[in-house]
Amino acid sequence: MTPRETLRVQTGVNAALWLALAVLLDHTASAVGVRFDLTQDRRHTLSHVAQETVATLPRTVTATAFFTRDLDPPYHTHKATTLALLDELAAASHGQFVVRVVDPEGAGADEARARAVVPVEFRLATADRAERKSVYLGLALSAGEREAVITPITSLDTLEYDVVRAVRKLVADEKDQQTVGWYTGDGAPDLLRARDESALGQLRASFASEHALVGVTLGADEAVPDEVDALIVAGPVRPLSERAIYQLDQFVLRGGALGLFITTARPDLEALAVTPADGGLIELAAHLGVRVEPGLVVDRKQRDVLTVPVAAGKRKVMVPVEHPLMPIATDLSQQSPIQRGVQRLTVPFAAPLSLVAPLPPGVEGLVLARSSPTSAAATGLTSLRPDALDKPLPGERPGPFPLAVALNGTWTSMFASRPVPGDGNGQVFEGAESRVIVVGSSDFVANEPAWVVNAVDWLLADQALTEIRARDQAAPALAPMDAPTRMRWKVGMTSIPLLLVGLLGALSAARTRRP
Repeated sequence: MTPRETLRVQTGVNAALWLALAVLLDHTASAVGVRFDLTQDRRHTLSHVAQETVATLPRTVTATAFFTRDLDPPYHTHKATTLALLDELAAASHGQFVVRVVDPEGAGADEARARAVVPVEFRLATADRAERKSVYLGLALSAGEREAVITPITSLDTLEYDVVRAVRKLVADEKDQQTVGWYTGDGAPDLLRARDESALGQLRASFASEHALVGVTLGADEAVPDEVDALIVAGPVRPLSERAIYQLDQFVLRGGALGLFITTARPDLEALAVTPADGGLIELAAHLGVRVEPGLVVDRKQRDVLTVPVAAGKRKVMVPVEHPLMPIATDLSQQSPIQRGVQRLTVPFAAPLSLVAPLPPGVEGLVLARSSPTSAAATGLTSLRPDALDKPLPGERPGPFPLAVALNGTWTSMFASRPVPGDGNGQVFEGAESRVIVVGSSDFVANEPAWVVNAVDWLLADQALTEIRARDQAAPALAPMDAPTRMRWKVGMTSIPLLLVGLLGALSAARTRRP
């Protein structure tokens, strides 16, 4: 064998050994769960809250994972990531957190159905095929007779938050169950009396499965009941009294969480008309940090369906039509767990919102949902006829507009410098930390009940979970670069590899010429 042939053999053997070593290290790391977290916010490291939660479990919690085998993108990493998180929790639990993996398409199919883990359908499109597939992406957690289900796990960004929150609820004492209040006066829809099969009835069932639910009236001598942790005021069409507004003000200042779903217009489907509505909440919302702007949001391109009556001979039939007053929001903040797994929202008959500038001292605000750039805000609307809204109306203001806003912090009383209606005994002027959500649509509640459940969960959120939520769900964006900087990066990224290739070529040529 010549020296050159010997050199080639040695080079090939070295390359094969390095490749084998890399494969061995990768396999070992995958098998034992070794990983390095170099992110600034330690997003891939089990949080202290999660570790403490499972390390102090008063009883055994069993996590059963139901995942379809050989998942296609975009879910191909969901099983491995979920099991890695569960294994970390088990390791930190001293044996109190047990992990099971069940094949939902084999012997475990009956168990999956019995535990309300249902498949999710998605469309798989590749270069050579397109098909719809139903896959399982679910997790059932149990502690004694209590059970919680997380399904479908379509986003991994809030997985740790969802699992730890569910575990904490499973082991919490029943006496610590939180209470949701629902305002039932001034023409607001009554959740407690809604039919079981209706959207509000299903929303009531979702609340009742995890929280105590009570009806709340305002305006009398009694304040909001002390046991109410979060109060939802959805769509009163008659103005709340000054006394009722004062009671809401004091409720927030005492640390109560408040959800305001404000309506400024009511649709009359029979007459195809829009009538103004005033629940008397606009001034309170502005004091908290959200201004309700005039008009309704109109979107002639990004819009959902509204069922309206259409004449068919001597009778009318209900026909679904795309309607400009049913704007679809796809600009959804990913900084809040309220939006987990949500890709779009329909916000019917929405009033445009804006954050007060500046916000009250000690208050932070986040726009949760924003209308599309094709939207506008129109005032003076009286007709629901789609053809009356097809063209721009006089005085329209171009969008986009905030449609839902979350606030948290501490507030001062709206009645600090104005007369208190009724009995002012025990009035609070500066508040404890609280949370508020404002949505510019009351019809939104029945249209997007899953989002409302998420919103109430956020309003009632365990403060200990802040550490998990604070870690951004998405990787932080790179700072924008100007044109000269971008050019320098492009030159560097193309020239440096070429220089390295040239240098290697020169070294190879030099070794070839060596006697």
